[in-house]
Amino acid sequence: MSLAPFIAINFATFDYLKQTFLPEGNVKGSNSLLVLGLGATAGLVAQSVCYPLDTIRRVMQIPGAKYVGIVDCFTKIIQKDGLIGMYRGMIPNAVKIVPNNGIRFWVYTHLTTYLNLPKKGGGD
Repeated sequence: MSLAPFIAINFATFDYLKQTFLPEGNVKGSNSLLVLGLGATAGLVAQSVCYPLDTIRRVMQIPGAKYVGIVDCFTKIIQKDGLIGMYRGMIPNAVKIVPNNGIRFWVYTHLTTYLNLPKKGGGD
């Protein structure tokens, strides 16, 4: 439920940030740290958007949880804990996701450059 939107937002955000901050696509030298930061930022954005879906999944898996469905679970969490209840536990998850995502996109970008793979979307 939360994985597909996370991946879509993650890649879309990274592509947008990369086009904005590295329009030439050059990742040599000091731009390596920038790519690492852009990947980490994309992970944080995607997690921030999708974390409530993950919260709903986890809460509904608790033994004895009595929810009619996703909307019911969402409504009850908001009524009980407010919006902050949807983001409970996000900081420890970010400690895992942010560096992982930054490294993943850094490796991906360097491999595509090293292997001289054609850029997507350019019609080449």
